[in-house]
Amino acid sequence: MTNKLPTVFLAQVAAITQQQNFGIAQAAKRGRNSKFPYVPIINYGEQVLGRHRTRTQQVPNRAYATAEAAIKCAQGVIDLRRNLFSEHLCSLPYRALREQHGLPRDLPTEGK
Repeated sequence: MTNKLPTVFLAQVAAITQQQNFGIAQAAKRGRNSKFPYVPIINYGEQVLGRHRTRTQQVPNRAYATAEAAIKCAQGVIDLRRNLFSEHLCSLPYRALREQHGLPRDLPTEGK
């Protein structure tokens, strides 16, 4: 569907997606199995609200033998979330999401 959208709209979607905080890929040595001690972690950085200074999220059901493999997995999850977010901005059912980020409520067509 994105090939029918105007290039100006797609550039706006790319700029909004770039501004979002999808986190930084990291690894931590927390695995229960000694063969696979490293788990992928997504670090969202310092939080403005709340009582904790930073927010991290472990990618569930994943453990790796090396930290590099765990970081690669976490980066893959971040990339998937970034792509899904931009797909949602370009999809019909997500009108409220588009309005929240300053895009038009209805998807523009190539002629408009």
